[in-house]
Amino acid sequence: MTFQQLVSSHLIRERKLRGQFVLLLLISLLVSYGLVFVNSMVEGIQQRYVMLGDGEITVQGAYPEGEQVILASALIYGSSSVRPIALKGVGDSYFSAGRRAALRSLSRLEEQDTHSVTLGRTLANELDLKLGDKALVVIAIGDSFRPMLCKVGGIYDSGYAELDANLAFLPSKALEPYGFPVQTELVVGKGLEQSLRQIREEGYSARAWYEEEDDLVENLVTSRKLILVIFCVIILLGAYFASEFASVLVYDRRRDIALLSLLGSTRRSITRAFIRGICLLESMAVFLGLVLGILLSFLSRPLLGAISDYGFPSLTYYLLTFTIRIPLGQLALVALLLLVASVVSAAIGIRGIRKIEPLSLVA
Repeated sequence: MTFQQLVSSHLIRERKLRGQFVLLLLISLLVSYGLVFVNSMVEGIQQRYVMLGDGEITVQGAYPEGEQVILASALIYGSSSVRPIALKGVGDSYFSAGRRAALRSLSRLEEQDTHSVTLGRTLANELDLKLGDKALVVIAIGDSFRPMLCKVGGIYDSGYAELDANLAFLPSKALEPYGFPVQTELVVGKGLEQSLRQIREEGYSARAWYEEEDDLVENLVTSRKLILVIFCVIILLGAYFASEFASVLVYDRRRDIALLSLLGSTRRSITRAFIRGICLLESMAVFLGLVLGILLSFLSRPLLGAISDYGFPSLTYYLLTFTIRIPLGQLALVALLLLVASVVSAAIGIRGIRKIEPLSLVA
C-alpha cells in the first residue's frame, strides 16, 4: 500500500469527516429524489394534457389523421351548484386504449346517446352528480346561450384534479349544428418536430403542445429548468460546507501533518493524500445518496397517493398517480456537479497544509 493510499484510508475513517459524509449524502438524496419525483410528475401531467387536452399537435380545421374535435365553453348545473367548463365534442373513437391508459379510471354507461356528457370525477363530486343523473349544460354561442339537458354517461379520473374539474366531453354530433371551431388533435409519439414540419408544409395551420399560450403549458416547460437552478444553488451550499469541513480537519490534524513532514513527506504528497481520501468519501456519499433518493421516489409515490385518498385538500393540486421515470442524464449531470464542486471546495479548504511547519509539533 502506497503512502497516499494509507493516508486516504485513514481519512475515510476520520470522525471529523462524518458530518461531511452525512451532509453530502442528504444533499445527494434530496437532489436525486427531487429530480426523479418532479420530472415524473411533470411528465405525468404532460401526458394527461396531451391525451385529454389538445394532443401533441393541434391542427386548425379537419385533417386526414388524428381526432377531430369541437371546442365550446359552457356552464353545467348540478344538484346544488353550477360550474363553468371547457366542453369538447369528440367522436366515438376518442377514448382509445392510449387515452384510457393515461387515466386512472373511466366509468361509462353502456347506453350512450348524443347528449351523454362525460365529466371528471372532481367536477362530478362538486356538482353531486353520478352516472345516469341528469345535468343541465348551457352552451355559450356568441352572445346567446343554448340550454341542453344531458345525461351523465361517463366519469373519468385522470388523477389531476385541476384538469378533472374543468374539462368535460360531449359527442361531437351534439355541437355540430352550432358552428363551433373544429380542430384535429394528433398524438404522434416520436418524431414530433418532423410531423409538425410536414403538416405545415402541407399548408395546414398547426402547433405543438408546448407552443400553446397556456399557464399550464408554461409551467410544464419552465418547471424542469427551475428545479435544476434550485438544486444547483443547494449544491453550491453543500460545496461551501465541504470546504469548511476540510478546513476544520486540517486544523485538527495539524500535528499529524507536521509529523509527516518531519518524516520526509512532501506537502504535495500530503495534499494529494488528503484530496484522495476526501474524494473517495464524497464519491461514496454522492453515490449512496443518489441510490437512496431513487428508492425513496419509488416508495413515496404510492404513499402520497394513499394519503390523498383520505382527503387532504392541499394534495389535490398535484398529480400523485404517475409512472416513476428516472432522468438519467439530469441525475448524472447533477451528481457530477455535486461531486466536482465538493472536491474543488475541499481542495481549497485544505490549502492550510502548506502553512504547517514541523516546528508546530512543539507549539
